[in-house]
Amino acid sequence: MSATTEISATDPGSAPASAPGKGTGKAPGILTFAVDGRPRANRTKNTKTRSGCVTCKKRRIRCDEAKPSCLNCAKSKRTCEGYVQKPAAADLPKFLGEKRTILIKPNYEANLFTDQLQKDHFHYWLNFTKEFTLFPTDLMSHMMPQIARDEPAIRHAAFAIGAATMVNHSRQDRTSGNGKFTEEAYKHYGKAIQIIRHGDQSRRSIPRALLSCLLFVTFESLQGNHKAALQHMNHGCNMLDQVIKQGISGECPPKLVEEVQAGFRRFTLLSWSLNGFHPPETEAYVPWCCRGRRSRYAIDEMPPAFNDLREAQKWWEITQHHVIYKSGIKSGFAFEGLQRDNPHPMTQITAETSKKYLDIMEKWQVRFKPLIKDAVRQRASNPQKYLQMSSLRLYYLSLELGFKSMYYHDLDYLADSTPAFKTIVSLCRIVMSGQHHGADVEKEVFTVESSPTWPLMIVGVFCADPEVRKDVNQLMREYPRRDGIWDSRAFDAILRSTEALREASAGHIEACRSILDNKQLIFGEDGVRRRTYEPSAQDGTWRVTLEQSTPLDAGQESQFVLR
Repeated sequence: MSATTEISATDPGSAPASAPGKGTGKAPGILTFAVDGRPRANRTKNTKTRSGCVTCKKRRIRCDEAKPSCLNCAKSKRTCEGYVQKPAAADLPKFLGEKRTILIKPNYEANLFTDQLQKDHFHYWLNFTKEFTLFPTDLMSHMMPQIARDEPAIRHAAFAIGAATMVNHSRQDRTSGNGKFTEEAYKHYGKAIQIIRHGDQSRRSIPRALLSCLLFVTFESLQGNHKAALQHMNHGCNMLDQVIKQGISGECPPKLVEEVQAGFRRFTLLSWSLNGFHPPETEAYVPWCCRGRRSRYAIDEMPPAFNDLREAQKWWEITQHHVIYKSGIKSGFAFEGLQRDNPHPMTQITAETSKKYLDIMEKWQVRFKPLIKDAVRQRASNPQKYLQMSSLRLYYLSLELGFKSMYYHDLDYLADSTPAFKTIVSLCRIVMSGQHHGADVEKEVFTVESSPTWPLMIVGVFCADPEVRKDVNQLMREYPRRDGIWDSRAFDAILRSTEALREASAGHIEACRSILDNKQLIFGEDGVRRRTYEPSAQDGTWRVTLEQSTPLDAGQESQFVLR
């Protein structure tokens, strides 16, 4: 049996032509890949070697060395951690392509690049992946560079990101299409897509397609093509869901599968905020992003303690994902052209629902607390560790406040939450200033991680204290940044539009009703539009009654248009 799954991609033939402009609006094409049946595990012929799986070695028992995972682990319902093979760099490519003859003294550098510029782009990409990342991943730091040496599609996608960022340090440089190496960037991007589209489409090609998709999201986000980036996220998540259903993950090392899933799970928070795709759950099936290895949900497999902050971050992303998607909360945000014809109000949750998900979050918090003291103690000697701790604490407190306030519908609770809002702002200041520290004034902070600007925006919208909101506005403008498809300039526009609503209601807390009810926030290239709706008594549809347009340029004021 075979199934077909999809990944979005911009037409390579037209990619260079779109380089000069920002967000051409061209809808990405769809690439299809055949997903064959589940691969069978094969027992190795040599049963006397010392190369058993990591799990069996830890248990100090004899491993049967079945591939891709040993039968001992399968029978005991344990997670097989795979096999350690040396050299690791030579081992990864066999999962992504044909076996290659290994030279006695391989010269990767001589065969990898056709000229010095390609070499510069590749190494700039390597540096870029580490520049502002709070939690470096093995996928980007180690696995992807190794795989790129043998996979042309991934290599050209890496060249594209390197070319897009080399010399181009500011937001304007990267999104205007006028960067020094923009043409080179689009040439490599188109080449990567062409290789994926016309290459082998067997199950061997699936890991390559997924890894390329991760890089495509980064490239489109860098260029400011947020709709294209969102579509890459959605199709990548859909493809990964189909891959896991069909068992193709058995073609890859367990560690690679885990890292790819973590990368796409990180994207789901960004896509959720703009009504992105989430695989449907049924009684019989739980999507890859939510399900556990032994339990129905991954959240139920949280360890009793976290060894370090990286493990805490991994489980925070699992916790956050579970809480957001299972609770059914919505943001009411959309990109221009992808908006709904009816309002998508922020979800009001019940006290019972609130307690249920706060209890889940508290399980993570209990395991995280011991790591806080250690990070504070090492603040001077290990500032990166302190920033990591502060960011995790920030995201927890922000989501906790959302559920304690019935997802911002309990206005009395919000009015009494100024101390909590101040703590969130303080943590935002630590993280945002810390990531800017030492960077050139013109150099933008760009990541594909969760962003402190989201919690900061929440404070600016719902905090009753005008002085706290003033601090929020100052931070948002002092430390501009982009995190995937999130842009601090757009969030700043939301804050200015909210202040206009507060002024219209003389600062009354009931202004929050206007923020929450029957509205939709639409992100365009030049600004943010807030639409207010009312139902039509005749046919049950909705009509726009008020549209508030707020430019990204902070020097321009919001405009209200009655419909």
